Amino acid sequence: MIECRACTADTCASWGTFSFCPPAHESVFDTRRLTGAVTVALAMRGFVLGAFALLGACTFDSGGLGESDLGADEGNNSEVSPGTGNDGEDSSSSSTEEGLTSGPIDPTTSDTVMNGSTTDAPPETESGGETGPPLPPPEGLPSFMEAVEIVELNSDRSDDDPTLSTDLLEIFFGSTREGGAENIFTSVRASPTDPWDVPVPVAELNTDAAETTPELSPDGRLMSFAREVGGQPDVFVTTRPQRDQPWLPPVSVMSLTSTSDDSGFVTTGGERNAFFCSARRGSEDLFFAERLDMGSDVFEFEQPLLIGALSGTGTRECTPWVERNGQLIVFATNIGKSMDSEDDDLYWTELPPGETAIEEIGFVNTTEREEDPWLADNLGVIYFARGIGDSQDIFAAERQP
Repeated sequence: MIECRACTADTCASWGTFSFCPPAHESVFDTRRLTGAVTVALAMRGFVLGAFALLGACTFDSGGLGESDLGADEGNNSEVSPGTGNDGEDSSSSSTEEGLTSGPIDPTTSDTVMNGSTTDAPPETESGGETGPPLPPPEGLPSFMEAVEIVELNSDRSDDDPTLSTDLLEIFFGSTREGGAENIFTSVRASPTDPWDVPVPVAELNTDAAETTPELSPDGRLMSFAREVGGQPDVFVTTRPQRDQPWLPPVSVMSLTSTSDDSGFVTTGGERNAFFCSARRGSEDLFFAERLDMGSDVFEFEQPLLIGALSGTGTRECTPWVERNGQLIVFATNIGKSMDSEDDDLYWTELPPGETAIEEIGFVNTTEREEDPWLADNLGVIYFARGIGDSQDIFAAERQP
């Protein structure tokens, strides 16, 4: 059972053992984020646990899963978006915010190329390749070695939002290299030890409008991205029958669309749960939504709910990556900096949020802007975008032994 304190029982939603209040009660979370203690809490696990206990809107309980409450956030929760051909995956998630996933890899390095071999799940890659020996599971949240620029993917303009296949042989990312709005590009390589081929645009998805924040599903047959519609980004999804075939026409996920920016959409739990970021409260925050009908080819979600434990007032939290079993979330935020700062850094925490500290990712963050994370399932490698001057480039870092 979920016991709600600052929020009433009929407005408390839960996902797993994590309970939180919809935006109608966001002032509780605002208070938590605005206290100076939060900055210290990011580095001090014990203090964070105490702060969440004192200031959290709802209590945590291990007695099972709760039901979503739909009387939450604003936005046009209209109809649908398209179906997928994606195989489901197991998940213990029930309802609340959640996001993208990635695949299992074991990395090694070769100069400016981040390499890897597939591990863990699945035991065989979609292309039929054998998997390599897995890295030992990290104890807690691991640190990474110094990040390396992936020079063969970058241009003299902005390149960001990397998302990879589970075998590390295919990558999609956003780029303005053609001189107009940002569009989606892709590259492949023969093995995880090879450099990437010259990137090419994904012609069937790109338009004169901006296409940003692509996110690839674990089986590589579904991709979400944000497309600018009427001057603001909305979430779209597309599918392909197989990885060597073109993408089908994308369709807007209308049930997640608001009158503000919506982007960074990722799914877990066999596409049952979705995490994304939205500016519907003024600044970008993290939201969760649960799919209405898993037996339908339509991508329709319940009303999105704010992840209050990870979203502040005036701060920016966006571009989430979520481990496919819903146990870890990584996101970019400017918390601890001035309200208008664009110097985002990468943070992560175990899920459900509020039970463990929110921590910086070791040796990845710099005085530049870091965002758009993607990780292998075994946390063996991280890809992300780093702001270099007025543009961004794609970097990667391996997990420390």
